[in-house]
Amino acid sequence: MQPPYSLLHFSTILPGPAFRRFTRRIESRGVQVVFDLEDTYWDPDDPLRTAERKSAARRLLLDLAADRAAGGMTPLTVRVNGLKTPEIQKDLLLLGELAAWGPLRSVVLPKVEEAETVEEFLGQCARVGASCQEVIPLVETGRGVDNLGALLAGLRKRFGDGQVRRVMYGAFDHCLDTGRWPFWEQDTQGFWDFLQGLIAQVESEGYEYVHTPVDAIADGELFRQLVARLGMLCRRPYVVSTLAEAQILAALEAPSKTVPELVLRRPVPSVAEARAHARWVVSAYGQRKGREHGFVIEPRLGRFISPHEIVAARAYLEAHPDDDP
Repeated sequence: MQPPYSLLHFSTILPGPAFRRFTRRIESRGVQVVFDLEDTYWDPDDPLRTAERKSAARRLLLDLAADRAAGGMTPLTVRVNGLKTPEIQKDLLLLGELAAWGPLRSVVLPKVEEAETVEEFLGQCARVGASCQEVIPLVETGRGVDNLGALLAGLRKRFGDGQVRRVMYGAFDHCLDTGRWPFWEQDTQGFWDFLQGLIAQVESEGYEYVHTPVDAIADGELFRQLVARLGMLCRRPYVVSTLAEAQILAALEAPSKTVPELVLRRPVPSVAEARAHARWVVSAYGQRKGREHGFVIEPRLGRFISPHEIVAARAYLEAHPDDDP
């Protein structure tokens, strides 16, 4: 029996045959790969390097698209940059070039706060000759979350059961945008209290919920527990996003095993604890910072550290120096 969920794998775009083999392998398991043009390449210390990385990713994606088309593979799924960013016009030109191989499967559109944003994006796609089977709005700002009811109703009115069928929540951007520190930990009561309401809203308009990535990429047991808990909340089929192959394997194993119930914690970190965590994030990021992408993997804990988290950690340390009471 098929599980009630499907998988979206968010991937950096890398050169060479090894990456092509990797994507073929995970797609053969029924996993939809999202080729990211946005935050994967964000360097919070260097806007110029960010732009260079994103330009390089677009060139690699064109090569990859030609290779996939020659091999008869499924259409691409791409996460573009936000509609209000300077990078979106470059992304749209790329989507127009990718149209030579047919419509995209899905486009993940970041920072959606109102239905008009999706409508405008599709209009701009049409002007460059690009098309897609589906747009997945990514709700990840404070305004987007606060405006979720109106956003969903607007999407339903404009698109019905057409090009919008799934809605994604993005915790990294949401935490950064709203000043939350530490970022949400997905085994805490507060996170699931918040998520329960959000999922109910998404499903009430007939959409499938797409879960935010989990930063504990090496903890397969935790990932299986999170997937199982989502199954307790979601009344419709839902989507689990992954950042590493270990998470894919854990999610695929979940339906055939008895998964222990996730025990939720109620942490209320002190300023000292929050400051210590911020120092750890800053240190880990500084030691492991890569040249090709904006995130780092802390190897001892198997922890994904996003550029959003480094920005938030630095801001917290600036606002709470060591001499605070």
